[in-house]
Amino acid sequence: MTTTADDVWRLLAELAQAQKETERRFQETERILKEQSQETERGFQETERILKEQSQKTDRQIKQVNQQIGKLGNRLGEFVEWNLWNGKCVPPQ
Repeated sequence: MTTTADDVWRLLAELAQAQKETERRFQETERILKEQSQETERGFQETERILKEQSQKTDRQIKQVNQQIGKLGNRLGEFVEWNLWNGKCVPPQ
C-alpha cells in the first residue's frame, strides 16, 4: 500500500481536528470543574454562616440560663435570710 501526499494531508487534517476537539473538551472540563469548585465554596461559606449563627444563638441561650440560675440563687439566699431574721428557721435538734 502506497501512502500518497493526499493521504498525509488528510491524516494531518484529521489530527488537527482531533486536537481541536481535545482542546474543546479540555476547556469544557475545566469550566465544569471551576463551576463545581465555586459551588462547593459557596456551600462551605453557607455552612460556616449557619454554624456561626447557631453558635451565637447557643451562646445567648447559655448566658440567659446563667442569668436565670443566678437570679434563682439570689432568691433562695433572700428566702433563707428572711427566714433567719424572722426566726422562721429552727435548727435541727
